[in-house]
Amino acid sequence: GSHDPISALLLCGAEKAEHVMVGGKWRVREGEIIGVDTQALMARHRKVAAQLVS
Repeated sequence: GSHDPISALLLCGAEKAEHVMVGGKWRVREGEIIGVDTQALMARHRKVAAQLVS
């Protein structure tokens, strides 16, 4: 077991969480993150990644 919760989460080997509740609120339902525009986030990630390599 890891004593670092972030490390444990990143290295646990889980492929995808189906349901996650934090502080009594659902953050992930049926594998989808709630309240985050994942398409916009991925577009921003691609833009920044392209800037880093250019």
